Amino acid sequence: MKKPPPHTLVPWLIGLILLSALTWLAPRIRSSIGMDAMDDPTSDDAPIGTEVKLAQEDVFGRNPSLHKPLLLIYAGTCSGCSLQAIDAESLRSDRFEQVALLFLASENQVRESFEGYRGPILLFADPMGRLVGRLGAMTAPRFYVLRSERLSNIWKRTDEWPVEWVTMESLRK
Repeated sequence: MKKPPPHTLVPWLIGLILLSALTWLAPRIRSSIGMDAMDDPTSDDAPIGTEVKLAQEDVFGRNPSLHKPLLLIYAGTCSGCSLQAIDAESLRSDRFEQVALLFLASENQVRESFEGYRGPILLFADPMGRLVGRLGAMTAPRFYVLRSERLSNIWKRTDEWPVEWVTMESLRK
């Protein structure tokens, strides 16, 4: 059997070396430009103890109590998919007396989206995203516990609902 001339193997060797180098470099490049953080939606979470001040009233004029723990759910925008993902009328918590939904939307958008809603869930608007940014929320829904206007717990699993905190059962009787 005749050996191939050495000059025909050179492109294959160069290709193999380049592929090996890129395989080794790719994770380092991703990390150096912050792409790993994009893969982890909890990477920008605010530290426990961060002050989180909600408005004194929700969009319907109801006041949260500062003396009771509050389960705050960042629910995204008031778009149709966000509203279908979290149904305020069927949301309740066995563990928290106060549950609030936070939307990246204007007060009018939230009011219109929940027109006629008079259930126990507080509804807050964050049109400029200041509170969402303070929480470090990169995806929705995200679940936070506030005590005395301070962040006391964060549900880190973004692929499932925190069943220990929240149950989805109908409040309609």
